[in-house]
Amino acid sequence: MGAFVVEASVHGAKDITALVDVLSYRYAHKGFPGIEDLKPGSDFLNRLEEQEKGVSPNVKIVAIGGRAQVGGARATIAKRVFGNTEHDQVVRLRSSLPDFLDPERRIDTRCTHFEYFDEATQKGVLDQISALLKEDLIEKVPASRAARAGRAVSG
Repeated sequence: MGAFVVEASVHGAKDITALVDVLSYRYAHKGFPGIEDLKPGSDFLNRLEEQEKGVSPNVKIVAIGGRAQVGGARATIAKRVFGNTEHDQVVRLRSSLPDFLDPERRIDTRCTHFEYFDEATQKGVLDQISALLKEDLIEKVPASRAARAGRAVSG
């Protein structure tokens, strides 16, 4: 919740109403549904993982984690909230790039949580993701599926 409040305070209204809005939302919804669902081990993530099994076993997780490059008041507030500079202003780096993932599938970048898919600043990261997914989806398709796909296209 701390990171959410910081982000709302820094990027949103710069008065007490922003904090009141956040706290009112939290009270009305008994937390932050959606945000809390993304905690490791949550029921939501466990159900999602279970549903994905067998859909496409060739696609492995590609994780992206950023280190926010900000200064001034934002940096000071974020460092207080997170205790270090290893975060993207919303998520700690150790959470977005967990050790249990293959190092080749953990992409470390310099950006905030809101800039991951910015084509102007993250083109290299987006190209890296694209290459990994292409390898998973196209180049590692089982031979029997590739043969069926070839017949369908040429026939």
